[in-house]
Amino acid sequence: MEEKKDEEDNIFNEGETEVTMAHAKKLVQSGVLPSDIGIITPYAAQILPTIWNACWSDENRREKAVEEALEALKILQEALKDKKFFGGDNIGLVDIAANFIGYWVPILQDIARLELLTIEKFPSYINRVKSLSITL
Repeated sequence: MEEKKDEEDNIFNEGETEVTMAHAKKLVQSGVLPSDIGIITPYAAQILPTIWNACWSDENRREKAVEEALEALKILQEALKDKKFFGGDNIGLVDIAANFIGYWVPILQDIARLELLTIEKFPSYINRVKSLSITL
């Protein structure tokens, strides 16, 4: 499955999109309402570059890069809300990827002297990463 970029440099993967749509169709066919289906794909290739840019951009680009990184992290925070795992009650691939991000961002932001991922901004996500790290 090959990653591509659209005209706004958003990363996407047609193969993953097809697989996701097939799963969504199966859910609908089994009686799940479309309004009850949420698709979250915060994988590292989408989030980590924004964080990397925030940490290592020059002064002229840093402010915009920080805003983009915060928006990417906000996706994780909003997707998690008060759930135990991103998928509900069971751990899944998104949880593992999100935990990877939650482990490395504090290290990168310390090196770059930034405050991206803080308990004040992202309490659910940070607490979730900490609890999963202890569980593993």
